[in-house]
Amino acid sequence: MMMRNGSVVVFILLAVLVLPLQGQEQLGMRLSNYSGVNGMLFNPAHNLTSGMPWDVNLVSAYGFVENNYMFIENASIPEVLRYREDPTWIPAFDAENPNNLEPGEFIIDFRDNGRRRYADVHSGITGPSFMVNLPSGHTFGFFTGLRFAATAQNIPNVLSYYKYDGKPFYLPFNIDPFESALLGWGEIGLNYGLKLPTNRDGVFGFGLNLKFLQGLEGAYFESLLPVDLTKLPGDTITSNVASLRYGYTNSNTDGGDFSPAFNGIGIGVDLGIVYAQGEVGDTYQWKFGASILDVGGIRFNKNAQRHQTVINKDVFVPGAEYEFNGITSLDTVVWQFSEDALGNQNASFAGSDFQIFLPTALSLQFDYAFTEQIFVNATLVQRIPVPGIAPQRSNILALTPRFEHRWFEASLPISFYNYGHLRVGLAARLGPLILGVDNLAGYFGEVEELSGGDLYLGLKVPFFEIARGANHRVRGKAPRCYSF
Repeated sequence: MMMRNGSVVVFILLAVLVLPLQGQEQLGMRLSNYSGVNGMLFNPAHNLTSGMPWDVNLVSAYGFVENNYMFIENASIPEVLRYREDPTWIPAFDAENPNNLEPGEFIIDFRDNGRRRYADVHSGITGPSFMVNLPSGHTFGFFTGLRFAATAQNIPNVLSYYKYDGKPFYLPFNIDPFESALLGWGEIGLNYGLKLPTNRDGVFGFGLNLKFLQGLEGAYFESLLPVDLTKLPGDTITSNVASLRYGYTNSNTDGGDFSPAFNGIGIGVDLGIVYAQGEVGDTYQWKFGASILDVGGIRFNKNAQRHQTVINKDVFVPGAEYEFNGITSLDTVVWQFSEDALGNQNASFAGSDFQIFLPTALSLQFDYAFTEQIFVNATLVQRIPVPGIAPQRSNILALTPRFEHRWFEASLPISFYNYGHLRVGLAARLGPLILGVDNLAGYFGEVEELSGGDLYLGLKVPFFEIARGANHRVRGKAPRCYSF
């Protein structure tokens, strides 16, 4: 069996996860005292200690994909991207000559262990944005952006390809509750930061990002109870216990060209604090920051469908009746499932609106200066449960040494993704241009099991020398004059 559609790999993953459907955190772009706009999006109070008088972001972009369900054998990211228009995907169990592949042919295989499955896709663009840092201890900012997040966490291991495929007919098995969500949105936001007086040497302040959200696309799936499932011949499954909730926007399911539509609105907030202490030249000795990111959500009330299916009797779902060929098949699949489970294709429909929350997380940052240019940073990102459905942020623990100068910067993010997978990245800034990855694996040669990748880049308006004396200084030194 060969698959010649570039979207089929993604489809296999999402289909098996029963889902009708970021760089991780772009550490090399967020932590520096020269990060400006990008730093305030990670901690709204970040620039209170940077001393950077202003920053203008022209455009920044990032993309991140990772999963532990499937992988590409012996491949590199540049090679996969080179043939992205017309690849040939060959399942490992169908590969006749895996050591002699034609250009554009890739072997895919599936994880076969006892772990729960996950899939993360994050991407975004930060558009024209700016930040101003006043000597009076106030920071102001304005930012625009488009973001996308699609995640599935804690998927029961029984839905792994080989585990599910190996289940015998007529033998019931349980699937624990799980959920998934997809969210695409735009945001326009304002930043404010305030440096507060302290009764001891140091700098303390708090910051706020207030975001107006425009919902573009959304989808979610929730299995609320353990599902009793049985496989039958003919690609059919049966169940007598299930409670499912799901919904999606259908503004782009008609098969036409993709056309962005504003299908909902919402409000989002980021909160942050910083405290800096000590002196190394004109910079601090150490700095601690804490932020709560992406509090809020979006209510979709245009081109939206909300469905609910409760099963308490024997229901048969013949797989041969379902042909999922992408997003244009979504309406048909939902109607068919409602017919099979409830006896009417419209019976599952529960409303024309739904809400999806943002991927909320807590972040802690600690920065230590060895010299005015050499720092090491420790960062924790921990997702926070929300009261409803939401795409979930990845958990990250990272250590990032860096060298920073007004015209050049380099950092080496070393992170544990979801606290279990070691990643080593590399990022650099040359004047106003930023380029980096949080995971180098797959960029410089083939890797045995390629399961994801990330990339981020940015372009700023060239800036003046950092004025460390204005706000960065923690004790009473005269401010430094700006110069090119």
